[in-house]
Amino acid sequence: MSIVLLSTPALSQKSVQPQESGTSSNLWNLLDTNADGSISKAEASASRGVFDNWENLDANKDDKLDIAEFSKLFRQQHEY
Repeated sequence: MSIVLLSTPALSQKSVQPQESGTSSNLWNLLDTNADGSISKAEASASRGVFDNWENLDANKDDKLDIAEFSKLFRQQHEY
């Protein structure tokens, strides 16, 4: 069993949350370690699925994922 501790200030700084599913919301919270509302490639390296799909997910090639780009991963998985 793993326990993840997140500080209350970090959680309160998040202004955008994924709406796709509980799984995507949990993963977003784990990956966005600096709570800036985006996921950097360095943060994405904690998830093989996100990191391996980086080129497809980062549509505007700004080297970070916003919530819409991140959510594509879960929409693609549900298309099968």
